[in-house]
Amino acid sequence: MIEEESERKFNIIYISYYFPPIQSIAVKRNFYIAKALFESGNHVEVLTTSNQDLFPKDEILLEGINIHKLYTLDYRTILALFKSAKDSIHFSSEHKKNAVIKWLIKVNESLPFNIFLGEGGLIYILHGFIKTVLKLIKNRDNPAVVISSFRPTSNILIGYLTKLFFPKFIWVVSFHDLPYLEKRRNLVLLSFQDWVWKKMLKKSDLVLAVSNGVGDALQRYDYKTVVIENGIVPRQPRSAKNQKFTLAFTGSLYSGLIDPVLLFKALEDLLTHNLIKKDFVEIIYAGKDGQEWESWCENYPKTKEVLSLTGLVSNERALQIQEVANINVMLTWNDQSFSGNLTGKFYEYLGARNPILCIVKGEFDAEIEHNFQKFNCGKIIYEGYDNALQQTIDYILEKYNEWSDYSYEKNFICINDLKGATWLGKAKTLNGLFKDIVYNVESNKSK
Repeated sequence: MIEEESERKFNIIYISYYFPPIQSIAVKRNFYIAKALFESGNHVEVLTTSNQDLFPKDEILLEGINIHKLYTLDYRTILALFKSAKDSIHFSSEHKKNAVIKWLIKVNESLPFNIFLGEGGLIYILHGFIKTVLKLIKNRDNPAVVISSFRPTSNILIGYLTKLFFPKFIWVVSFHDLPYLEKRRNLVLLSFQDWVWKKMLKKSDLVLAVSNGVGDALQRYDYKTVVIENGIVPRQPRSAKNQKFTLAFTGSLYSGLIDPVLLFKALEDLLTHNLIKKDFVEIIYAGKDGQEWESWCENYPKTKEVLSLTGLVSNERALQIQEVANINVMLTWNDQSFSGNLTGKFYEYLGARNPILCIVKGEFDAEIEHNFQKFNCGKIIYEGYDNALQQTIDYILEKYNEWSDYSYEKNFICINDLKGATWLGKAKTLNGLFKDIVYNVESNKSK
């Protein structure tokens, strides 16, 4: 007899190289999904990298989730042998412009080369496979679900190998990012990569995408996806009583894809014409690409005077910056092959509930437009449009004047508009999808 849907719980093995206490935007989706699945009554165990000690850390409360470190020997492990600073295992956007490094990164992201020294590496994959198999054998009371998060590819390979030998469990692949981006051309031997990814995904029971844009791009591998957007954690904005009108960007720059030039041009114009006062405005950049952020500002001397570079900060500090920012700046891009690029920062910004200025390097983006209308959360500017600069100037000036008039609270994103988009709601949707898969399998057996 098939168990009632409302009572069905799952033993979940979540394979995630990026997981707390690692400090990275890639961590957030994995952490919140695992946490929400646990809080909705499932048994959750996480397999992650032993490299976590090499990364900058955020101590996030992980009560109730069993975490197992997989032995790891990859390029980060090797870099750490030669460099003492923990943030040295990251390449800045500036370093990635180097032709040799750019080519090596492409090779290191491509199969079969990434099996050996790509993120995770062969030892990580083999240990993860053994650990997953042992967990599947041990926990047989409830249906088993293995979730492989991308990136890196090593997480997918662990799930794929396990599915080959133990086909009865549910294998879910979750994409926060894409294996290949046409604009970056980030892989070598592209036809081979496509063939391998199609072969692996064909074995999966469910493929999740973080957005419609990612889901559409994944059709490259002949697989239909289910979109599970990131959830939101609503917070209290603290921007109305700032001593300075603050614009903030917390995150990374991606060479050739996004840059802050339009923002700097707009601020330079406002400062030059004395429409905003230099002593009462500040631009905060928090992230690893401060040197590049500052270099973009070289041609805008008045704007450069109001820059504040914090370097890499903890997750807690980044959230605080977003909460006090009068405008949180979102930089994104699209092209003919990829749109709807809603970065993880977008959902953090929503949680901060301050206005978002989204600058798109590309064309009209229906998915971003839909989300901004849905949450009534700010302004979208398309960088290539003729009136882009004037729109940016007008929007910043409007918000600056409202802040000066002590009427900024009216700009806060309404908390009621965010209630239907929490992480727990995403977990309930996932549980429903898992139950549907189990029900279909058991129904087919009974025929």
